[in-house]
Amino acid sequence: MIEIKSLRDDVKSLRREARRASDTDGDVALNTIMNDNPSIDDPIPMKPLLTFTGTLNGGNVEVLKDDGCNTNIVSQKVVKRNRQLFRIRKKKLVVQHSKYGSEETTCEVIVNGTLKIGDHKYTSNWTVSDCRYDVMLGMPWHVENNPGVNYRERTVKLDDEVLLANGCVTRRNGAQMKLSSLGVKQFRKMLRNPQPNKFEVFQLIGMNTVKTVK
Repeated sequence: MIEIKSLRDDVKSLRREARRASDTDGDVALNTIMNDNPSIDDPIPMKPLLTFTGTLNGGNVEVLKDDGCNTNIVSQKVVKRNRQLFRIRKKKLVVQHSKYGSEETTCEVIVNGTLKIGDHKYTSNWTVSDCRYDVMLGMPWHVENNPGVNYRERTVKLDDEVLLANGCVTRRNGAQMKLSSLGVKQFRKMLRNPQPNKFEVFQLIGMNTVKTVK
């Protein structure tokens, strides 16, 4: 009964506040006040992860920034696809992920693999494991580079440069620009049929991907 009385008092208080905010219809203002908070019917917020396009020992890779993992990871599919690019050694390791209790044991390591994202270079030993992305930058990369992240613009600031994540939104002279991937065939087709002001900046990433800023 005490909780019900308290709830009624809260509603009365909201109605008084609503009437003060509206000269004509207190209920309309009350609905506005109560709807400021998310409800179960509101869409669940989701945002894309911070991923980058780069190369590992010259082979094209999609890179995920993941500070919830205790090591840097290269997926098994990348090793299978480009095994000739890597020096691989056997070593038993335990990989820990951010999910509670999520651990796995792996037995292969890539020795002195060099990752390139734009002008940024990072050489390390990499754990080979089963993961969705080609490369996962775990805590060792974060500790060494100590990145500053702008999640709204999807940029990662390092000492030597700023990495632009896939889907990056940044600004030039007050205008908003969005970074998107463009395949070489699409790029050539666009050059044959240019559209003024559609693309402002081009950046060649790796061997077969062109990044464009719209």
